[in-house]
Amino acid sequence: MRHAHAELARARRALAADVHVGVGQTNGAAAVSIDEIRLTGGGARSPFWRQLMADVFEAPVAITTSTEGPAYGAALLGAAGAGLFPSVEEAADAFVHVVSRVAPDAERSARYREIHAVYWGLYNDLRGRFRELGRLA
Repeated sequence: MRHAHAELARARRALAADVHVGVGQTNGAAAVSIDEIRLTGGGARSPFWRQLMADVFEAPVAITTSTEGPAYGAALLGAAGAGLFPSVEEAADAFVHVVSRVAPDAERSARYREIHAVYWGLYNDLRGRFRELGRLA
């Protein structure tokens, strides 16, 4: 029973990772190709979360020197906009450096694809019921 609980917890986190990034689909079914994921903030500090993101999206996860996310990006946009750099890309190249990468595990990625397919199948099966619940609320 303990093993089943751990598997369910991992699956729940995998689904959260899938939605967290905002793609809504795994890399293989997505309309875009994911070459690399860059994590910042609290998730970037967790080895478990870094590996989970790599496995779910089947893409390497890069950890950078910056621990800030949106605020740091806004500062880089501002620096480029103020003319301190010729482009946003050059501002990012000057300040954002990858310090480590985590590669996806093929076996776990395959397992998450299976879980993902079941999850989205359930979601599609229940979509009408969700709308009904929404009308009752």
